[in-house]
Amino acid sequence: MAHYSGFSIDVGGTPTPVTVFIETPQNEETPERTFPSVAIRLLSINPEFDNIREDADEIDEEVGYDPGPAVHERIMRESPLPWRLLYSIDTWHRVRAIESRDLVSKILVRQTRPRSYITAQNIDGEDITLWTFMSGGIVSNDEERPDEVIYHKTATVEVLAYLSLVDFDDVTREKVAMELNWTVFSRELVPGPDGKTMEEVGDPTKHLSLRITDTGAEPIE
Repeated sequence: MAHYSGFSIDVGGTPTPVTVFIETPQNEETPERTFPSVAIRLLSINPEFDNIREDADEIDEEVGYDPGPAVHERIMRESPLPWRLLYSIDTWHRVRAIESRDLVSKILVRQTRPRSYITAQNIDGEDITLWTFMSGGIVSNDEERPDEVIYHKTATVEVLAYLSLVDFDDVTREKVAMELNWTVFSRELVPGPDGKTMEEVGDPTKHLSLRITDTGAEPIE
């Protein structure tokens, strides 16, 4: 919505702000259509299998780490999934065609480019950029009335985004292994009675013991 805010056009010689609406150019506070205005409507949401990240097979992702005095914990949340969102961007004006063309030029030509991006906030409140692609061209849906013409132009835009299906604080905590002791043994192999298979003989021989922690590895005597 912020992407289309702050614009104005000259209406009858007076600079007039362009009102931005979600869904339709009217709401409960202004039940009559507002002119000039922009309406942003969500048309569909479809999974985007061709845009899956390399790590998208992971069900959960790590969003935090708690190095408390006891056993450390990883803070996990369900990973977001790729979707393709389809929006229509509609401009509405009436009376003068030249003013409608000015509105279309500012909103649907300059501000809605064939390939661009918008800035949005993700679930963690971070600013991210999302690719946007115009689907088709600018279509006229004008309404001719007995005493006036409603100039209604539409552009369809696709937005590629990863959508999270959980809330910000919908997380789980997993215990972290603080230490791993790793020892390498070997045993001697000799041919078996059939001459084809190998058999182990003697006791295992210890070669190396390591203690592995989050700060590194050290040998165990």
